[in-house]
Amino acid sequence: MRESSNPGQTQADPDERYSKAFSVSPDAITVTDLATGRYLDVNASFERLFGYQRDALVGRTSTEIGIWADPNDRARLIDVLKSQGVVKDFLAVTRRADGALRTCNLAGAVIAADDGQTVVLVVHDITEQLATERALRQAADRYAKLFHSSPDAVAVTELHTGRLVEFNDNFLRIFGYDRESAIGRTTLEMGLWAESGEREALVDTLEQIGVIRDAEFTLVRRDSARINVLMSGEVIEFNGVDCMLTVVRDVTLQRQARQREAELEDQLRRVQKLEALGTLAGGVAHDFNNILTAILAYTEFTLMDTEDSFAVKQNLVEVRKAALRARDLVKQILAFSRRQKQERAPIDLRAPVREALTLLRSTLPSTIQIEDHFPPEPLVVMADSGQMHQVVMNLCTNAAHAIGGRPGRLRVALDVVVPPPVGSGIVSADGGKAKAMISVKDDGSGMDEQVLKRIFEPFFTTKEPGEGTGLGLSVVHGIVQAHEGTIVVDSKQGVGTEFRIQLPLRDGAVDRRAPSIDAMPRGAGQRILVIDDEEPICELAQRFLVRLGYQVTAHTNPAAALEAFVEDPPPFDLVLTDFTMPLLTGVDVARRVTGRHPEIPVLLMSGYAGAWTTQDLRDAGIRLLINKPLALSILAAAVRDALSGEDARRV
Repeated sequence: MRESSNPGQTQADPDERYSKAFSVSPDAITVTDLATGRYLDVNASFERLFGYQRDALVGRTSTEIGIWADPNDRARLIDVLKSQGVVKDFLAVTRRADGALRTCNLAGAVIAADDGQTVVLVVHDITEQLATERALRQAADRYAKLFHSSPDAVAVTELHTGRLVEFNDNFLRIFGYDRESAIGRTTLEMGLWAESGEREALVDTLEQIGVIRDAEFTLVRRDSARINVLMSGEVIEFNGVDCMLTVVRDVTLQRQARQREAELEDQLRRVQKLEALGTLAGGVAHDFNNILTAILAYTEFTLMDTEDSFAVKQNLVEVRKAALRARDLVKQILAFSRRQKQERAPIDLRAPVREALTLLRSTLPSTIQIEDHFPPEPLVVMADSGQMHQVVMNLCTNAAHAIGGRPGRLRVALDVVVPPPVGSGIVSADGGKAKAMISVKDDGSGMDEQVLKRIFEPFFTTKEPGEGTGLGLSVVHGIVQAHEGTIVVDSKQGVGTEFRIQLPLRDGAVDRRAPSIDAMPRGAGQRILVIDDEEPICELAQRFLVRLGYQVTAHTNPAAALEAFVEDPPPFDLVLTDFTMPLLTGVDVARRVTGRHPEIPVLLMSGYAGAWTTQDLRDAGIRLLINKPLALSILAAAVRDALSGEDARRV
């Protein structure tokens, strides 16, 4: 120890300072003889690093101990020391006493001593550092791959400016940009936000809680198309700047699919309501037709008995017309609810259109002027008159809604047109053949292209809730297609709309099966069994058929009535039965009768017989189906036809 120039302090010997630094250094330090390579000294950190005791090392070489994983590393180290006198950042893999390998960074120098040259080496273990760096590189590679391979749009933007710092290819794809037109610009400059205030709100949220998950936004592509997205993001530091890392998922198609699914569910609920309405309509139709049967039949009875009073007879004719219109109304209700199968017949198209216009003139606002045009000659088509009436009613009602409360004009016209043949610029399978055309034209609000594309979709409507079901035009479209026709729409917003329907014309006369009241066929004592659970209907049919010259037995109990057919030969020439009865239906009665006596014709009366076809009737052994309400003239003709052997059909 040497005395310090300051009183009370003692100056440390340099050798002592070196010794202390040597012993407390966290890095391993060795002192070796340059010429022989033998260890002269090692510190405690070297002992801990390599797992050797100092006594086992001093006097031996590193090669003898096996410190070097690759002995050539020592040779290279010595060459550098001999040529340069110092060495820095010399990396080598070394081996511990237990065989474990450690990567070390060596630095040292050659020091001249009295007895030769020695080498002082500082050995820094960088194994964990290298592993950490390698893990960081691997993580960076993984995150880079995730960043660029993500199916979502991933972007890094400066938190406060919104300037794009980095983004992946899917960001460019989803928003329609290339890299050069996006890098360095802000999202506001690019117009990505449908509402600019939404980005400010997003930044405020991130500054408060640091992260968002699956927030819903509407963003804008470069082509101005709007897309629905789910956005997740968090605040990160990027190159020393607070940034926002966002992941944006385009869910436009999923949102549209969910919306479509919701629409379909709504349509399903409406269809179910319509099915319930149809069931109700069937029951109401049966009961209502029984009531109409009594009104219509007794009116016809009275007409037959009234000879002198023209005024009374004329009044009864009007009552009969009203009852027939009520019957047709029930048929339309059943057709609308899809619970009655329609069988077409040759009709003059002018008749149902005129009837519809008569009704419309009394129901539409007086501010709407209705014009019509009819050709002088009949337009005969194979159609259901009630459905043609329904088509015109639906189209004109829609036109009235389009006109609204202001004065307007509605024009309905019938005409004959000849579509151009194939090869004339318009492809038409029936080109060159004459068609009957119904035109319904209004000067209402008109429709745009988007609405025109969807007007025939079930439940699609532009009306306010409570103003319509969205079924009218889809029903029209279905009826026209079922009649092998076509429908074309022209519309312009602010100008108006025109619907044009074309139906195949038919050669021949209009169907006029029903005889007049004054020309009813009469019987010759044939025996008829009448079965109907409604006693008034039984009495009515019995009274009428007796008047026509038949022998009639009436039953309100079908099971009791069938007991008569146990006899052989049977006591009846014809069975007239109702369709809907408790215990046994009219079809059950027909099958039991014809099963034992196939020669006996069965007539089925129905206030509602659903979708029975002619083949269904034939298979059940039914000769004729008579729809209620019963017109006496039709009943008389049906009985005559059945007794004469006419094949199964509806009347």
